[in-house]
Amino acid sequence: MPTLCASRKGSRRAGSFPSFGRDKRGERAARLGVSLQTLAIAGEAYTAAVAKGRGDWASGAIATVLEEIVGLRLADIAAAQDAASGGHAD
Repeated sequence: MPTLCASRKGSRRAGSFPSFGRDKRGERAARLGVSLQTLAIAGEAYTAAVAKGRGDWASGAIATVLEEIVGLRLADIAAAQDAASGGHAD
């Protein structure tokens, strides 16, 4: 399983996800309508993406990190579902 620790690789400084005090993170989570834990997980996934040199990939960077963690590719799943449905979208 890939580790989610940061290194100094990539075009952005690893660990550059905005670091705010506890109160600021709580305010941001409330403003976004997510739990503080969800915001923390997103921050860790972003930090892992930056560490892998994917900091400029926007949300696709986080998707690739999550794909690596679970060992699946979204494109492969979509292709399999397409093939199973005979190439017809639902």
